[in-house]
Amino acid sequence: GDGPQHQVLERLQPMVIEAPDEVGALARAFNGMIGELQNSFGTLEHRVQARTAELRQQARYLRTLIDMLPMWAWFKDTDGRFLAVNRAAADASGLSPDDVVGKSDHDVFAHELADAYRADDLEVMTSRRQKNLEEIQQLPGGPIWLETFKAPVLDEDGTVLGTVGVARNISERKAAEAAREAVLVEAQRLARM
Repeated sequence: GDGPQHQVLERLQPMVIEAPDEVGALARAFNGMIGELQNSFGTLEHRVQARTAELRQQARYLRTLIDMLPMWAWFKDTDGRFLAVNRAAADASGLSPDDVVGKSDHDVFAHELADAYRADDLEVMTSRRQKNLEEIQQLPGGPIWLETFKAPVLDEDGTVLGTVGVARNISERKAAEAAREAVLVEAQRLARM
């Protein structure tokens, strides 16, 4: 790295003082500290680079995982701004995943729906508990039933960092339930004849 600490360390040069007294001892001690400091910084710099590469790889795996999910997935901060969304969620909003990042529900969805989503997020963050719900969502292609799971994200010390959520289209299941209910009602009607 070429950060300010690195530049300072490069400028630190051993003192060339050959003296048999306290000044010479001080110079030798100073030179020893410079060497130790430069070695420590080099070791630290390598550890930071290795950890950064490891975190980038983990981020790539997580990005691939959420993008391959057939359901919608998202991460939001405490203000309700999207930190990340998968392709399925972005496609439903008609935007790219990168275009959704930084936006709120009010930037992406109709006002009433955005208000409901924000209320759910606030409930999840306040209660610090997961919430599951089934709801109809109006999309450009028509209404669909969604089963949504939301949960708070908590730091090690319990601080709420935001929310995560996934939602899946359950319209086919709802249609099958409605059809089954209609058949039962018709069967009961026929049984009374």
